[in-house]
Amino acid sequence: MNWLHKSLDHKTLCLSFLPAHYWGFLSAEAGFRRRRRKMDDYSASDMRCSDRSESQLKAQFHLTDVSTRANPYTLTKVTSFNQPQPIFHGSRGEGEIIRQQCAAILFDELRALSGLFAMSGPYKPLIKQMIPHIQKANGAPFRYMLLDRALKDHILSDSTPNSSRLRLAGLLKNILTRNISITRQRIKMNCENRFFEGNSPLTDKGKINWRLKNIDVLKEKYDIPKPSSSGYFTVIF
Repeated sequence: MNWLHKSLDHKTLCLSFLPAHYWGFLSAEAGFRRRRRKMDDYSASDMRCSDRSESQLKAQFHLTDVSTRANPYTLTKVTSFNQPQPIFHGSRGEGEIIRQQCAAILFDELRALSGLFAMSGPYKPLIKQMIPHIQKANGAPFRYMLLDRALKDHILSDSTPNSSRLRLAGLLKNILTRNISITRQRIKMNCENRFFEGNSPLTDKGKINWRLKNIDVLKEKYDIPKPSSSGYFTVIF
């Protein structure tokens, strides 16, 4: 997920739409904050162990018979002779196995069955890389160029109302079209001195351009260095 990670952490997306020495003067209403946690932060709640009990798996998720070869609840092998019809209902086991053996059997089954869902397409090799990693990497981050490409293609092609890309674009547009306040020592500029004007619509390249108004106010009232002579800044997302 390198592409997504780099994009979310990139300064232009976070919204650093002014040079670095301006960031400290942006008010809360003008800033687009960084994520609270970094990528692969194992202290985050959704990265911690989330094992469910046997009763929860069966009652809430209906995971009663999950394998035709092993019963992970009783740690016993399942034979076809003891499987009533249909094969996934009420299977019986015989022959005790240890937890590691049971896990190996389940992963072998997963490998065999996953091929049915990845028979063609540009991401066909991806599942063959992911399953061994899940089995043997002990929770280490998984990075693979095909996964990066799949996530990127999904985000860029998603045009639904819940599209993260479109929602971010809308959020950026709302921020930039509002009255922007730059504060120092809790002093806010009044409406006459607001210096963002003429926000242009989004371009097909995902850029927003605007020009600073009352540039001299930055230096005179707030002792903030002036921007470039053009006064233009660009947001890229």
